[in-house]
Amino acid sequence: MHKEDRISGTEKKLLDALKRIQHGRTRIVESSRKLSIASVAEEAGMSRATIHNRYPRVAEEIRTALGQGHREKIVKGLEAQREMRDIIKALRIEINGLKAMKVKLVSINESLEAELRMLRAIVDSKNVKALKSRG
Repeated sequence: MHKEDRISGTEKKLLDALKRIQHGRTRIVESSRKLSIASVAEEAGMSRATIHNRYPRVAEEIRTALGQGHREKIVKGLEAQREMRDIIKALRIEINGLKAMKVKLVSINESLEAELRMLRAIVDSKNVKALKSRG
């Protein structure tokens, strides 16, 4: 057994308390109580601070049991970040396309306004008569 594989008596108490809570066979806390660092600390007869400060490996075990492991959170966060980057990239492409379309539409609008001004000027001039349609 390697030196780092050895578990201290206190750490063993904490891990045993964790197992008891997971299996609903608690001695101190109510068996209906949810798994948390606080419940493990209480079941083992210690403070939460002791777990956080002296037994971070046990705290990580508890978080992992809760599905809230530090690494798991980081991985989920990175996945969400990648998804958001992809969404942002797609939206930027869409925005650039819409900007190009806007420029084109502004140009068409200006051409149509110029043509309209010219046609109104022709209609308003004194030497133009309206033709009757044959229909």
